[in-house]
Amino acid sequence: MRWSKVRQLTEASFADSVRGRVRLNVTTDDPRTMGRMECLRSSIIVDRRELVRLERHNRKLVVTVLDQNGRVTKEVRFLVNPYDGSALSARETENVMDLTTACWQYLHSAVGESLASADPFVQSLAILSAKVGKQRLRRLATTPLHLMPAEFLKLRLAAEHSHSAA
Repeated sequence: MRWSKVRQLTEASFADSVRGRVRLNVTTDDPRTMGRMECLRSSIIVDRRELVRLERHNRKLVVTVLDQNGRVTKEVRFLVNPYDGSALSARETENVMDLTTACWQYLHSAVGESLASADPFVQSLAILSAKVGKQRLRRLATTPLHLMPAEFLKLRLAAEHSHSAA
């Protein structure tokens, strides 16, 4: 399946409160690929601002946290595997937190499996899912989460609150 269809299906599965506000982006346009189709840069854009960026060729994940006014409040760079703290080899960066793979896994898994995933991308997508209700979101807020899904949980809770008030 083409990336455009995977993106379309993933974004369509998001809750009404965040659908249309969250955009998934993947680019392979980089001269270092020499014609190979590789995902070198992935990002999740919220309200036209990049909230999460994965640059695989630099082996880094940049999570930019936005405040209510859209200003950048924090930027964290992971140069190690966020699961166990070990240094990443070039081979390992091929499979760690790839957005295209995460979307595919999310679409083909039950929402409970996605929420329990060790991959922060899969977990973040599940938090945005329409299948996750407000009570489940509140329960998730009491559990320890990786920085990325924690930010999407804050976003979703705030969106649900403003969506229900409208």
